[in-house]
Amino acid sequence: MTIIVYDGKKMIADSLAVSNDVKLPSPVQKIYEPGPGEYWEINGTKVLAFGMAGLFAAVPYVKELLQKGVTYRTVIRPEYDLGFEVLCILETGDSYILNTETTRQKGPGAHEFIMLPMPAPIAVGSGSVYAMAVMSAKQHNSAEKGVEAAKRMCPYCGGDNAVWELPPPPE
Repeated sequence: MTIIVYDGKKMIADSLAVSNDVKLPSPVQKIYEPGPGEYWEINGTKVLAFGMAGLFAAVPYVKELLQKGVTYRTVIRPEYDLGFEVLCILETGDSYILNTETTRQKGPGAHEFIMLPMPAPIAVGSGSVYAMAVMSAKQHNSAEKGVEAAKRMCPYCGGDNAVWELPPPPE
């Protein structure tokens, strides 16, 4: 359970990990950037970073999807039963949500892959409703305010914050 917020300039994530309603003592990484030699893209545009909510076992799979290049035609492999919600930030400053939805029509454990462009401010994870409610007020329209609201209101959000900032556009 998580809160990840992007306000158009910063992406901020909490560090709390929860398993079966038990808060784990160690903080976890929730924001990822491509490593040396890695290139991620969505619809032909470079992805600079992503924030991950959901099963952390899905992180390598999400990286693999982004390395191959995610498009509206991307299909997740049926052998992967991984639920996740990912907030991707592109070099343009735009953001996309990559999500798996459980589809009962396809059988137990089947997921459908969804990719949506989303304008900032945007939040994903269990605390997203709280973050978005606070950020809808113009005077509180920042990632910091959204994350802090989620950490106060959502029992599954907490810990220290990780902050990622959108770099200036290349000249």
